[in-house]
Amino acid sequence: MDLMDRKILRLLSQDGRITQAALAEAVGLSRPAVIERLRKLEKSGIIRGYHAAIDNKKVGKPIQALVAISYRGGTISTEEETAILSLSEEPDIIECYKMAGDDAAMVRIITESIETLEQILTRIRNLDLVFSTRTMIILSTYFEKPGVQV
Repeated sequence: MDLMDRKILRLLSQDGRITQAALAEAVGLSRPAVIERLRKLEKSGIIRGYHAAIDNKKVGKPIQALVAISYRGGTISTEEETAILSLSEEPDIIECYKMAGDDAAMVRIITESIETLEQILTRIRNLDLVFSTRTMIILSTYFEKPGVQV
């Protein structure tokens, strides 16, 4: 990945709908050259996809929370890891991270109500490997940056 690829990624992260022609003009390359670079970035896995930025409140999901999860015994087996990965089937759990430190995992939840948040928390707590959870409700967002800043 060179400086030109970084310029392309920066522009895409700011506007994922930018046309190939506009992208080519902005970086000073021909459209076919930009298309080839995009294909290489996609094939290498640097670009994993193109997504819409959605206002969760406007689609009826105003509640956001981070849930820190501690496991029983500290480390987990393959079977227990399968259990934590099963959380991906919960549509309102949109991210799950393996963590260093006191908490073993962190999930991000976006849902429609405190009641549905409570139901999701119950399902998380019912996993055999879960020792404890800490829930942090997000009140508002100061800022968000799309993608990686390259």
